[in-house]
Amino acid sequence: MAILNDRASEQACVTRRLDEVRAIITQASKSEHLPPVGHIGSADGYTWSSSVWESQLAAQTITHFPADQAAALSRVYHLLASVGDANNEERKAWLTLQTMVGPGRPIDPASITQLIEADDTARAANSVFAFEEPVIRRILMNGGLGRDFPQVDSHNAPILSGHWFICRPIGNQAPNTY
Repeated sequence: MAILNDRASEQACVTRRLDEVRAIITQASKSEHLPPVGHIGSADGYTWSSSVWESQLAAQTITHFPADQAAALSRVYHLLASVGDANNEERKAWLTLQTMVGPGRPIDPASITQLIEADDTARAANSVFAFEEPVIRRILMNGGLGRDFPQVDSHNAPILSGHWFICRPIGNQAPNTY
């Protein structure tokens, strides 16, 4: 849950960055030329593991859980799988958006269309995290599991980003090459 909460908390910064990126794309579509663009960063990407759930299913230990807890865990892991899928699509979109970074160049309409589609995909994925986080918490609470998954290994806590880059303005130093 810490990872989902961390990613959801950067939603406003990601939205602002995507607004900046869309403005650059819009300008480039009119002039058919990308201006010099500094590093744009990207939304944080995480690994959304379901191995604990899968091992519980394979070992058939989930049958020993109370029915409401087993149902809640099942729903949560299915939602986390959707969140993971959204995060993967978002990563791909940001990779496409990264092609804008560089010293400026002519750009064709097909490339503009790809950038717009990547921006749309990133925006859709960005909304998933903040939407699903309270839903998952509610399922956990209603299933009698508390507000959060307990940290299985407190010495191996998730590494959270702190949003240090995506919340800053786009870099004003464009690289010399692509």
